[in-house]
Amino acid sequence: MKTMAQFIEENRAELVSAIVRYCPNVRQPLDDEALEQWILNDEGLYQWALSERVDVYGEEDEEEEHGDRCLFGASLGNQCEQTAELGEAFCFDHLPRE
Repeated sequence: MKTMAQFIEENRAELVSAIVRYCPNVRQPLDDEALEQWILNDEGLYQWALSERVDVYGEEDEEEEHGDRCLFGASLGNQCEQTAELGEAFCFDHLPRE
């Protein structure tokens, strides 16, 4: 599996070309962070990255995403050990299965 940084490095010229075609007024040069945001927010670029087996979210983003899903689930009554540091957080991912 490729990292997002590898995908951007290997395809920088094609990514910039596609973005400029789609949005000619985009400010250039596009740095890695800007290209990553385009990939994550544009369906075509996102699907391209997935087709190249890019780990689009990486481990850090996956943990952050999990943390977001764990918040505000208190009414479901299921405390998540992975987010214990957040206090009384509950997790939609760890609901008991029937």
